[in-house]
Amino acid sequence: MRKIFLLLVVASLGLGANAQNEGRPDLPGDLVVNFGSNSFSSSAESLKITPLGSISWGIYYSKNISMGKSFSFYPGIGLGMEKYGWENEVTLGFDADQNVTLDTISDLGSIKKTRLAANYLEVPLELRYFPMGGTEDGKGFFIAIGGSLGIRYESHTKVKYEDALEDNFLIKQRNDFDLNPFRVGAIARIGTKGINGFYRMYFTELFDSGRGPDGNATAFTLGISINAF
Repeated sequence: MRKIFLLLVVASLGLGANAQNEGRPDLPGDLVVNFGSNSFSSSAESLKITPLGSISWGIYYSKNISMGKSFSFYPGIGLGMEKYGWENEVTLGFDADQNVTLDTISDLGSIKKTRLAANYLEVPLELRYFPMGGTEDGKGFFIAIGGSLGIRYESHTKVKYEDALEDNFLIKQRNDFDLNPFRVGAIARIGTKGINGFYRMYFTELFDSGRGPDGNATAFTLGISINAF
């Protein structure tokens, strides 16, 4: 899935460059690439993540439905790929009763990276307001609010470390880790069609209710969106 996403990003950026050189492609919607940083707005004391290691990627297709000169409705569909980099030398695991735990891994050696990745298929919905008036294809400065519904299709942990002999190792484990299979969020956005900033917060907790290791967490993301064409 990561290779497919990278190919889509490269293709979208190529289309964006072509659009700038030869004009906008004659396509019925927008292909948007998101990049941001994840944080937890609430969490148990042990669920600490680093901003630099907690990256959000996304690629979405959306359609502009004009509602007059000042408003547009934007339904869409896409992929949201979230990474949560643990601040401490821990990773998700299971105890003897198959309950999710947060395991210390400092005994492996020098930990270079430890992350949880959660990937979603999402349907975003936005209402955009153009205070100075917009065009039929959505150009112009806008302010937007909306929401999204996502379903998780894959999750895994990844640990990179170096042992005493300075050999590098990678441990990757695929599992649902009792993560919430759904996520519901709200989004605010400001900017132009070509590039804009967004804030996204989620109402659903990262783990199933009562199933998180030593607590639970709700996430939010700050980032930018770039329209490929």
